[in-house]
Amino acid sequence: MESKNCSWNFSMYIEPGLDIVHLYPADGNPIPYTTFEQLLFLGTLPYGIIYSLWVGLNGMMYATMGLLLVMILEKPFVALSIPFMYYLLGNFITQILGYEQFSPTYTIFPFSISQQPLWTVFVPFTILCIVIIILGFYLKENLHKHYG
Repeated sequence: MESKNCSWNFSMYIEPGLDIVHLYPADGNPIPYTTFEQLLFLGTLPYGIIYSLWVGLNGMMYATMGLLLVMILEKPFVALSIPFMYYLLGNFITQILGYEQFSPTYTIFPFSISQQPLWTVFVPFTILCIVIIILGFYLKENLHKHYG
């Protein structure tokens, strides 16, 4: 953990003074910005905190999906595999249809796609929330049928 903090501190605070890394390629074209870099005007620390919260929130939602499925299905391996398949199939389907800006990969880790409007990250997140709400209601109804 300390090595990550040391690397981050070096890259954010020490390296700019040393000017070792140049963020422009040799031909002079700037490297394109990614989606969450729109928040850099707040500063590097708020950007890091907001982006970390975003990744953590998405991780929490996928873990919640797995937990609900473990409580619903009888086979835990299948239940824990479904969130992973949801993520992979979401990437596959959005790229096949030409909507890669809505891919779960590019909305959680948008570093391999050019800058998109910030609202695009909420489209797959909203779909994921709807899926989790449906699973929650399904679990609640089944609990009332079996134990109520």
